[in-house]
Parts: sequence; C-alpha cells; structure tokens
Amino acid sequence: MKLIKLKILIIFLFFWGCAGHSTISPKILKKGQTYQSITYSFESVTPVYIYRKGLSNKIDIGFKLGLPYGSGVDFSQLIAKNKKSYYILNWGYSWALNPSYDFTLFKMTPNKRKPGLLSYYGIRGMMISNGISNNESMRLGMLIGSYNSGRYGYEIGFFHDFSSMPLESLFSTQEYNPICNQQNPDECDYINKPHSINGLPTEFSRLTGFSFRINFPIDEKKTKRKKRRNK
Repeated sequence: MKLIKLKILIIFLFFWGCAGHSTISPKILKKGQTYQSITYSFESVTPVYIYRKGLSNKIDIGFKLGLPYGSGVDFSQLIAKNKKSYYILNWGYSWALNPSYDFTLFKMTPNKRKPGLLSYYGIRGMMISNGISNNESMRLGMLIGSYNSGRYGYEIGFFHDFSSMPLESLFSTQEYNPICNQQNPDECDYINKPHSINGLPTEFSRLTGFSFRINFPIDEKKTKRKKRRNK
C-alpha cells in the first residue's frame, strides 16, 4: 500500500515539473462576452479553472487558476479571417515549476458539415526564463486540437529546445545523458543542460515540451445537428 502511494506521489511530482499553456476560447469573443471552462492537463495535474472575456470584438483576456500550479494570464487577438478559417495570435504567462511565456499562432477551422465542431493547429514559441535548474530554455513546436461546442475539446503538442539535445536522441526512450569526451565532442555542448534534478524534469527535458489537455466548457449550449436520413 505504501509503495502504491509513493508511486502516485512520484507521478504527481513528475507532472508538476512540466510547463503550462493557455486555453483559448474556441469562438471569437465579442466585447463583453465570456467563456469559462475546466481544463485537465498533464502540465497541471489538478483541474484548472479558465475565465476569458472579450475586451473588444477582436481581443480577449484570459485568466486561469490552478492549485498549486497552473495559474496564469494571457491575451488573444483575431488577426485574420476568411470564409473557411480564422487566425488567432495568443501570448501569455503560465506559473509552474518551469514557468513559461508562450507565443502561439492558431489556425481555427469550423466544420461546415458538422456545426459546433472545430479543428485547429498552431505554431508555438515558448520561453522558460528561469526553470528548475535556474537556466533559460527556448522552445519551438506545433500543436493540433479539436473542439466540440458544449461538450469538450482536446489539444496535443510538442515544443523542442534544439539546444538541449541532438535531434537523433529525441525519440529515445532513455533519459538523455550527454557523454563529453574525445569520441563524442559534439555532446560537450549539452553537458551543462541537465534534463532532471531530483527526479523532476527541468526546463531542458523532453517531457517539459510535451503538452496534452482536455477542457470542458461551463454553461455552453450544445450545438444541435441535423441527423442524416437514410435513403
């Protein structure tokens, strides 16, 4: 029983070492409109409450509250729109053991055949100015997601620090430990960038760059869809 409790504690501590990210509104908020949701993510472990409000017809502000980590603030702005898609620029700050600043460009595409269903992808730049090992990490990556109005949404992404490890080691199942010697001179560049401290992922760890989240809207009406008739 003690071993099970210890494993659960390790899992919680493990995920608390990750960085956090913003949860944006799946629809464009007009001035005064609000959006609320509860987000579950690997980054925060415990549920995070999301509140967003439109400051204008193109800009909204978001607040998130998580305990002990996961809180933050961010802004979203509509920068372009066409018949099929619209583009959102988001920048924000998230509090975690590896606190981060995010800059993300989203392309949001509503599904015309299925009203209320939205798919999106984005490019995210991420800066951890002072992580667990008191170092700075710059990350870049992509994310994809989907949202079903009144039901739930999900998002998954990965953001890599190209200075933390060689790309050929990125998909290894083993923790990266650089070996600096005459046979491996290239790995000397990574020797002062630890990937874990006391079992927690640092700002250089691959795990810090992984993001997965599911969010559930609060008081949002489900979109009714017409059932197709069988011929």
